[in-house]
Amino acid sequence: MQPTRRDVLYGLLAVGGLAGADRLGLAPAAWAQAPLERFKVVYSSATSGGPLWLAQEKGRFQAHGLDPELIFISGTTAVVQSTVAGESPISYAAAAATLNAAVSGADIVFIAGAVNTILYDLVVHPSITKVEDLKGKVIGVTRFGASSDFSIRLVLEKKWGLNPEKDVTIRQMGDNRGIVTGLQTGSVHAAPLTSDARLRAEKLGFKTLVDLGGLGIDYQHTALLTTRGFIKKNEDTVRRFMKAFVEGIHLFRTDKAAAIAILSKYAKTTDTELLEAYYKDYANVFPKVPYPTLKGIQTILDDIAKSKPEAKKFKSEDFVDLRFVKELEESGYIDRLYRGA
Repeated sequence: MQPTRRDVLYGLLAVGGLAGADRLGLAPAAWAQAPLERFKVVYSSATSGGPLWLAQEKGRFQAHGLDPELIFISGTTAVVQSTVAGESPISYAAAAATLNAAVSGADIVFIAGAVNTILYDLVVHPSITKVEDLKGKVIGVTRFGASSDFSIRLVLEKKWGLNPEKDVTIRQMGDNRGIVTGLQTGSVHAAPLTSDARLRAEKLGFKTLVDLGGLGIDYQHTALLTTRGFIKKNEDTVRRFMKAFVEGIHLFRTDKAAAIAILSKYAKTTDTELLEAYYKDYANVFPKVPYPTLKGIQTILDDIAKSKPEAKKFKSEDFVDLRFVKELEESGYIDRLYRGA
């Protein structure tokens, strides 16, 4: 989709008028006429990619001279492989599995944080009325090592004093649909679920016991990532991508109708209740200034170190490049987007 005149003007205003275009090294006419830079961007979530989708649909990438092809890939491992191989030089995925690869030597660096908290509700059998009732029960997760697995283990240990290896049984169920089926059959008694699965489970008589995101645990759930090698050769591309990304966040936070429409398209649902739940989940979660959470990354590294001792030699700063978000914050770029919003 080619940028409209309005799109180009939006981009100019976002960087501070015509002077902003000059800082990019492009006069307005050249910016509008220059060939768009094409590359693949993969993402692994069917619900949390709102800023990317809106930036694409509303011409924000195109206004900055980019035309990324957004591709869904199920599973963060495949996303990391695609990124490191250069097939998708910029990607959007869960941080836990990404850090696992980075600790093992993959050239991965986070350039923005998108979801900096846990985004699950703990759904339980009606007989479970308090956290203590979880002892001796079976908790369903999608897969071992996935965000659902990591999140529930973290909460059990850090917040509730339960040993995830001894006090409960954690069982992988493949996906959320499998977890809900497990609740129905009694093979699992509780599970961390996202909005769609939570709503299905509640309609079947199960209940939400705890909003895990409300427990105040620092956790890097989803992040924008690339490689140091790509940044070194394509710093300006990353800079322009980040401009479009923060504009996508702005659109999601301030234009509910557009956000709901884009969620409907990419999550492939017209269920009004579900779309409202998705929007509620993310509207105030996507940060205006999308720094990754260093404490949240360290939380993951500390957990990885339990099975990979080599993780102990790293700190969260080793896996982030904050300069692009910092530039946008310090220049007033982001503040101008929200002024009057």
